[in-house]
Amino acid sequence: MIAVSIIGILAGFAVPNFRLWLKSLRLDEAVSVLHASVLRARTEAQRTNSRVSLCRTGDVYAADPDCDADITGTSTPVADQDWSYGWLIYTTTDIAVDYNPGLGHELIAAVDTRTGDKQVVINSSADVPTHFTFGANGRISTGNPTYAICDDRNGGEHGFRLTFSTTGRPVVENFEDLAIANRDCTP
Repeated sequence: MIAVSIIGILAGFAVPNFRLWLKSLRLDEAVSVLHASVLRARTEAQRTNSRVSLCRTGDVYAADPDCDADITGTSTPVADQDWSYGWLIYTTTDIAVDYNPGLGHELIAAVDTRTGDKQVVINSSADVPTHFTFGANGRISTGNPTYAICDDRNGGEHGFRLTFSTTGRPVVENFEDLAIANRDCTP
């Protein structure tokens, strides 16, 4: 009986810590995937001396993926600024054009973030809600996007912010390291 009681007490401490660890793991993975995708797009733009765009989508598995596509398996549109379902990386000839193979765009990658369950939320800033483009010099040609990647801990105050330097390099900052009062999931 004593052994069972001790195991029960230890399990009581372990389960909440395990849940916290899983949340941290999901959040870290989402940040890593977004950061790696942005680096890939920037590098590809510089390597090929062309423009490369990222746009959010709700269905990365579509036969012909589309920016702003409905959420996979539903007719629910992806909310403006919500990148939680994934994105497309593609070459383009213009800076404000959604992915369209008919215009000569080449799909580089369709990235599934696997955060559509809303355990991790990825939101973009209002000035660049649906897509942005890197020029051949590696700089962003469309606005100045900012992303908030967060989970539900502390009312959405736990997470990361991804911004861009003047040269186009992505910069990831932990909310806890930021000296700002507003650390919610709005970039």
